[in-house]
Amino acid sequence: MSAEPEISLPLTVGALQLRDIAESDLPFLQVLYRSIRRAELAQTEWTQEEKDAFCDAQFDLQDQYYRANYPFGRFYLLERNGAPVGRLHISDGPELLALMEVSLSEDLRGQGLGTPIVQWLCDRADASARPMRLYVEPDNPAKRLYERFGFLPRELHGIYLQMWRLPQAINHD
Repeated sequence: MSAEPEISLPLTVGALQLRDIAESDLPFLQVLYRSIRRAELAQTEWTQEEKDAFCDAQFDLQDQYYRANYPFGRFYLLERNGAPVGRLHISDGPELLALMEVSLSEDLRGQGLGTPIVQWLCDRADASARPMRLYVEPDNPAKRLYERFGFLPRELHGIYLQMWRLPQAINHD
């Protein structure tokens, strides 16, 4: 099983451009992370400052965890027309391509921008005969997208559903 060649950046996938995350992207990424957790934190009685502090700490811990535990981790900023709109984290290992996270700005969610990203990842995995894995909350609308690409539920891990996709044969016609 041979891994795909290195990804040449910047890369255009659908309407989005991918590039490596830079230190200067951290303020945007923190705001993005806060938006992802907004509905969950709305159930608390915390002040906005407490919610922001919690999210910032969780963001830092998540980043540290991903970087320490995924030796094949790649961390991309998603841009549209030169402006940051999301992030994509993958583990691009020789035996497995794992979608760790894809997040878009609130105003762009549900508009089909994630579809080309998932297609690109599936094509990448298929080209090297690698399975794919991801974790998703069972009620996340993105679960339907993953199912359309052939991801099947495997088991629950806490609040997350683990899903797998086996490599598909490539038609070279």
